[in-house]
Amino acid sequence: MALRIGKVRESVWNRSVLKELYSKTEYDPCKGEPLSRMAFSSHCVTGWTLAPLRMVYNALNDLWAKGAEPAVLLLDLIMPPDTEERQLKLLLREVRKLCEQEKVKAVPGHVAVSPSVGDLHATVTGIGLTGQDQGPDGKKKASFANLDLVVCGRIGLEGTAVVASGYREDLESRYPPSFVDTAAHLYDRPGMKSAAAVLHEENAAIVSAPGEGGIFGGLWELAAATKVGLEIELEKIPMRQHVVEVCEYFDLNPYMLRTGGCLLALCREGGILCEKLAALGITGRVIGNTTGEAQRRIHYDDEIRFLEPPKIDELYKMVEKGGNNA
Repeated sequence: MALRIGKVRESVWNRSVLKELYSKTEYDPCKGEPLSRMAFSSHCVTGWTLAPLRMVYNALNDLWAKGAEPAVLLLDLIMPPDTEERQLKLLLREVRKLCEQEKVKAVPGHVAVSPSVGDLHATVTGIGLTGQDQGPDGKKKASFANLDLVVCGRIGLEGTAVVASGYREDLESRYPPSFVDTAAHLYDRPGMKSAAAVLHEENAAIVSAPGEGGIFGGLWELAAATKVGLEIELEKIPMRQHVVEVCEYFDLNPYMLRTGGCLLALCREGGILCEKLAALGITGRVIGNTTGEAQRRIHYDDEIRFLEPPKIDELYKMVEKGGNNA
């Protein structure tokens, strides 16, 4: 059976990726890294739209979520045959500026032009150091049930900014240019370093950085890694109105749209944690809680639906419309 577009399914990930690369004693699914003080993060960005921001912060946010201090970002770039040298130079110049701001080193890996691709494909591998061994410990056997589920930041910013940047004319047929411009700049400040620091200072049980597959994908992966059920209040998930409008125009599900620039956390005192985030100007919302059951329920008004395994990210629908910015 051919693999689907986007992230591989959880079942494929478990049986054909983890099983082939790690033994049970070498891998902690809650941390996502081998047994060592090193933390790793790997992300692929397709398309030139907002590529520097997405390349750098998708990797950094994941490392910060793991409680690591980022050290190096390794860049592998595959470009289509029509790429000009100035495009490559400008891309890496912006990447370098962002890395200098965050005091992390960018290192080139494989950089090539290939007739096999129709757009930029950038793979960024982030490497960071943590303050403790990341191997099996007490956390692995701990119960993650009966904890508050907190979203830090707002969902859908990355995907909405990419869509608004690539489809300005379409959107301006309905919305004023100022609205579209704001939507296109939603991902201008995606770093979650301060939020991650607060979460770890407050001893959050788990912190993760959802991305492809949207907040629904991130929630499913978090629940699968910690083996818990979920009770989610849909209306409590923080979202900008620009995300709502752009998704409505293109018939996209904002909860399944790429959501770089936010964090998910499990903690005992979610309300207190959100107050501390608010003091730093960071949005934090308790959107539900974990349970010891298997069900992962979403509540909206008086209805209940069940969270499903991650599907294809909604941004890929835009590729089908003629763009290549997933």
